[in-house]
Amino acid sequence: MSVDEQDGYLFQFSPNDMELIMYYKNDNTSTSPATKKQTTYSFALGTGNTHIGQYEYNRSGSAWSSAAIGDENTGVSKLFAQGMGGPSIGIKFPKNTIDTLKKRYNDNKAAIISAKVRLYIDKSSWNNVYAKPTAFTFLQKVYL
Repeated sequence: MSVDEQDGYLFQFSPNDMELIMYYKNDNTSTSPATKKQTTYSFALGTGNTHIGQYEYNRSGSAWSSAAIGDENTGVSKLFAQGMGGPSIGIKFPKNTIDTLKKRYNDNKAAIISAKVRLYIDKSSWNNVYAKPTAFTFLQKVYL
C-alpha cells in the first residue's frame, strides 16, 4: 500500500494468494450489429512471481532523528529500535573484555555457559496498548 497522506493504515494479506483481475470489453464485429463482449483476464501475482518491497522513511521530527547515535565504546542510555525493515541492534563487547575472557578460559578453564540480554521498555515513551516485542533473532559476527 502506498499513500501520500500521514493517516494511512496497515493491513495484512497473503501475497501468495493474490491475483489481479482486469475487466475489459471488446467489439465483436463478426455479428451484425456489432456487440461489446465483456471478458476478464487474470494476472497471477502469487507464488510464481517475484515479491518486492520498497520502504521509504521520512524520520524528520521523530525520536529517531533527534537521538544521538552516541559513542561506539560507551553506548547511550536509550536504544531506539524499529520494525518493518528498520535498523538492527548491535551489541559490541570491547576487545579487552573479549581478551580477558579468553585469558580466563586459557588459564582457569572458566567459560560462560549462558548469558542473558535484558531489554527494558521505557514507559515514558512507550506507554500504550500495543504489543511489546517478545521474540528476537540473534546473529553472531566475529570481528578480527
